[in-house]
Amino acid sequence: MKRNKNIDQHEYRARYLEKCSGYTFKINWTSDRPFDPKNSLVEVILILEDGQEYTSDFITRKKIEEVFEENKQTGYCADGTYYCRPNMIIVDEITEETIKKTIDDLASTSKPLEEKGYSVFLLC
Repeated sequence: MKRNKNIDQHEYRARYLEKCSGYTFKINWTSDRPFDPKNSLVEVILILEDGQEYTSDFITRKKIEEVFEENKQTGYCADGTYYCRPNMIIVDEITEETIKKTIDDLASTSKPLEEKGYSVFLLC
């Protein structure tokens, strides 16, 4: 959705929210371990009504702590000094309700996905 400079900000936001209002999402869990909604990392694929797909990683705070500890042991990320991932969203718990609430909030408070220099959801 290209931004038309002749459209005011409120009208543009309304058009954007309309575009993102009818979405679905899929959770991509590929681990052999049992899923723990409080300690996991999953890929979420956001599918807009027009068929465009975006992807983001949802990770829990507990999983991040676990990764830091593992990295200290293995030496990764400067011995656990940091952790970074592109298109990452940090949540307390990974549930369908949390994902939907997060997407709805991002759609209503963020710049449109196509306009961001970076985005928490990347175009597939």
